[in-house]
Amino acid sequence: MPGQSIALRQTRALRDAVEHAHDLAVRSNNLDRIVNRLNSTARQQARIYINRFGGVYDPRQTAHYLQRMAQSQLETGASGLQSANAASQFGTREFAKQNPDRVWTLTWRHFGSAHPRPEHIDADGTQITLPGQFGISPGMGVPHCHCIAELSVETSTPLR
Repeated sequence: MPGQSIALRQTRALRDAVEHAHDLAVRSNNLDRIVNRLNSTARQQARIYINRFGGVYDPRQTAHYLQRMAQSQLETGASGLQSANAASQFGTREFAKQNPDRVWTLTWRHFGSAHPRPEHIDADGTQITLPGQFGISPGMGVPHCHCIAELSVETSTPLR
């Protein structure tokens, strides 16, 4: 799709490539397998942004949260797409959190599905500064949602 950044294309490709593995992990009902899958995807997502912006990502800082995320996915019966989206978005936000030397912006990117939500179509292009939230309901990552939050550096604030 024209106009997409390399990082956004890589994020979509990663999410699509790991969706089946996330589906298998969730359906296995094995908490450790889900945690490992979430961790792997979050790390791969962070690498996309490390390659774009430089910086660090330490997965040891995320272990407790990923354990809770995996437990929640077991309890709710998340789909592979929901699990992959959650891990990807977590990797994006966690990368930004672990690199606080910049002002980070997230941009909502809507990608169509068979039944697009009007709220998600309207949110396309909406920007927030982290650690803010989009405030869109239902939020990104609900069933059948293909939306992605794209990370960028706030350009109106000089880097230190």
